[in-house]
Amino acid sequence: MNNLKKVLISFLFAGMILDVSGNEKNNVIAIPQSGEKTLLNSNWITRQAAYIMVDGAVLSSGKQDFKGWMPATVPGTVLTNLLNNDLIPSPYFGMNNKLIPDIFHTGNDFYTYWFVNQFIIPEIGKDKRIWLNFRGIKKKAEIFLSGKLTSTTTHERMFIRRS
Repeated sequence: MNNLKKVLISFLFAGMILDVSGNEKNNVIAIPQSGEKTLLNSNWITRQAAYIMVDGAVLSSGKQDFKGWMPATVPGTVLTNLLNNDLIPSPYFGMNNKLIPDIFHTGNDFYTYWFVNQFIIPEIGKDKRIWLNFRGIKKKAEIFLSGKLTSTTTHERMFIRRS
């Protein structure tokens, strides 16, 4: 595995909506040809940020134990993931929407989650670049890749595409 590089990506989403999560052993992805894409919409995991006592640098360093994390749907929202993991009732049935905690009453922390995906990429030449493109992050996100924060500014605003 000398020509493969293990990459761990972590996101902290503050706000009501998410976009990612996962941790799979040896999830090798293909590097696309020029002009093509490889989607990273599977193998995500998520956990409420209040239960995580380390930062994104540690989470994305490969040194974190992910026991207790739940599978995440990406693309999706925090609410989607709570629903898919049977932590809230379906808002589409009866008056169940009244049983879902409102962010006005709970505060942002209740709906702030970490999302993690671990994958392995083949070694690329020094003259090549790989773009990590996020489509439709809603609210806020801090993005870590292999133990490093990818930007000094927090991604904010709904549905603004970033690379």
